[in-house]
Amino acid sequence: MGEQQRRSQTHAGTRHPAPPGVRTIFQRLKTFRRSLPALAAPIAPIVLIVPILLGLYGCDTDMPAGVLDLDGNPVDPIAGAGAPITVTLFVDSDCPVSNRYAPEVRRLHSHYLSRGVKFWLVYPDPDISVETIREHMRAYGYDMAALRDPEHTLVRRAKAQVTPEAGIFLPDGELVYHGRIDDRYLDLTRRRPEATEHDVAAVLDALLEGGDVDATWNPAPGRSLKTMSEPAVGCYIRDFK
Repeated sequence: MGEQQRRSQTHAGTRHPAPPGVRTIFQRLKTFRRSLPALAAPIAPIVLIVPILLGLYGCDTDMPAGVLDLDGNPVDPIAGAGAPITVTLFVDSDCPVSNRYAPEVRRLHSHYLSRGVKFWLVYPDPDISVETIREHMRAYGYDMAALRDPEHTLVRRAKAQVTPEAGIFLPDGELVYHGRIDDRYLDLTRRRPEATEHDVAAVLDALLEGGDVDATWNPAPGRSLKTMSEPAVGCYIRDFK
């Protein structure tokens, strides 16, 4: 066997040790891989708890979690409405007060739709089915878009407490009013034959006329917006969940 052939065989069968710097890199990679589970352990609870905290404290996100149309699609009813004013009307199929307001809700929708106001019916009961919602809308003549809010994302955003109750938003998401539709109900057992103060209509008229609706604005003598933004009379939403 020639000298050149022996050198070739010796070279092919020999494993040359890696330079010290390369060995150090590989050793550090192995150490890092072994330590990954230990590093991930303290991070996992944080990853899990952040969404819970966001839900508990009602933090807004670009797309409200859990707000769905009747086809099950996620919806942002304020930013996605493309309207100068958005009204969320919280209703329930089994709430007598809510159902008695159906004619007034229809009237508001019909009157302000042509002026660019977007209305949403919002069903906050997490147990209500889409079929029940559709049946309820047919029975009470609702012809506006409806949403399910089983996680009460919109409830928190509109600060709603009962059904029926309204939230009025500007395009940037600012809540300018939340509370009763009008003053027909004094409490669950007493109501006026006719409303004397039409709160939602008054706020919408002021906004559409270019007025600044803030805490000092008085739509009626002696009543500021802060005073107006109180729970309506009806069925408590907290009982739904």
